[in-house]
Amino acid sequence: MKRKKPGQDCVPLQVVRNLTNQVPDIWERVEKIRDEKKTNWAEWCYFPMKEGVTMAYGLCGQDQIMSSYYGQQICALAPWRVSKELFIMDPQLEEELCKQENLSVPAECLMRLPYQCFYIQFQSETLKHFGYDGVFVHLNDELSRGHELRLLFTGNGGVTTGFPISLTAKTVTESFQKLISLSYENINRVESKEVAQFLSDRVRKVVEASTEDLLQKTLQLVLYLCAENAELVPEPSGTGREETPARPLKDVVTRKDRYSDVRKWDVGVRIGTAIRKYRSDVKTENSASSIEEVEPKERTGHASPRPHMRRGHWHHFWTGARKDTERKLVLRWIPPTFIGKDVDTPVVLHYEK
Repeated sequence: MKRKKPGQDCVPLQVVRNLTNQVPDIWERVEKIRDEKKTNWAEWCYFPMKEGVTMAYGLCGQDQIMSSYYGQQICALAPWRVSKELFIMDPQLEEELCKQENLSVPAECLMRLPYQCFYIQFQSETLKHFGYDGVFVHLNDELSRGHELRLLFTGNGGVTTGFPISLTAKTVTESFQKLISLSYENINRVESKEVAQFLSDRVRKVVEASTEDLLQKTLQLVLYLCAENAELVPEPSGTGREETPARPLKDVVTRKDRYSDVRKWDVGVRIGTAIRKYRSDVKTENSASSIEEVEPKERTGHASPRPHMRRGHWHHFWTGARKDTERKLVLRWIPPTFIGKDVDTPVVLHYEK
């Protein structure tokens, strides 16, 4: 049996190599535009969609559909190549985050990404059944529509599907609804019937429950990585990158995109272990085949005699005076709480910094 080369199964790296093979000088083109125009957009945006789509439009023979497809890839992969951050969540933590339904937190929380672009590799069965390996996450400075969070999902063979989440709304929930309304507005501006039909089909898929469910669950994962108390640990000895600083940006054009450049992070291992242990202990001590789960504040009466778990939820607050330029929005994840017969026990008692 032929042995696979290191990184052959690393999907985000495959997407980068696929694009580089098609356009060998693509990253040189990106950096040239950045050198000329990067003062035209916010510092936290590495390469805006407008520039990416314009570049792809020329490369794709002025095909609007394909220029949108490759423009999304260019804008996500260009910043990801800088340090190649890959987050691997504990499957149990990922499942718990997917069960949360409340996204009523300020959309500004999503402006606090840990890196300009990173990749989340899906681990839970809940997300894997959508057919994607994971998602690239980055920010886009769109002058006509304001700030956006961009999600670029990757499937088999490196095929990608992108969605914009507007951050001009007050809450993440409102941001998602704005995605739908903006999509319909864009369709009305398109002159080509073929392109309009393509976009209309895409919007219909977003409105469908399955795609909406995927986006909402993915946003829960992104919010966790934005939280002040997120549990992130560099994976030991996996790629040798845990103690190696990212190379200077001047190499970004010539770097070879090796698997050894990818830095993997283990996310929520301690929390996931604690939840699994609780579930196992309760199942052993009780004849019930399942553990009841409730949303925070759902119970208002007396405590249930049957052990159950109150789902995790988000908590946010501001630090500093209202007029203070250093005022900061802080997001924290409140982990699930085990509700027993006599005591309420949080999954994690405290975090170590």
